[in-house]
Amino acid sequence: MLTSSELISNASRRQGVGFNLAYQFISIRNRVYTFSPQLITPGFFSTLFHIALHFIVPAILVSLFYRNGWKIAYLVLIGTMLVDIDHLLADPIYDANRCSIGFHPLHQYGMIVLYVLLSAVPKTRLIGLGLLIHMALDALDCLY
Repeated sequence: MLTSSELISNASRRQGVGFNLAYQFISIRNRVYTFSPQLITPGFFSTLFHIALHFIVPAILVSLFYRNGWKIAYLVLIGTMLVDIDHLLADPIYDANRCSIGFHPLHQYGMIVLYVLLSAVPKTRLIGLGLLIHMALDALDCLY
């Protein structure tokens, strides 16, 4: 296994430069990923915007409908982002060009029906709403 300095020097030789600003990491699957300033593209900003929406939309919902218990309501809605743990089963774990809906196990259409049912029951309404908001925001990625 190569050390990080050997990886960087190998990358520098391949690119024909003496010093490379790229940082390389080894994943748990022993693949080498290169991160460099060239990764900051319009797609990078749309990904950041998508992630921000996962925090902003629940905040708006809580501020409109859950003023008295907003802290707990917001934490429950944010906690539903744990549904993305199913991304760990995919290879690669994250792909900006992949539609999550219908691909990951917890993003299947049958599961979305379950989330609708959860939102209909008063005791699980917040969890169901959080999951539906999450699916709706992930579905936006499928449009473009």
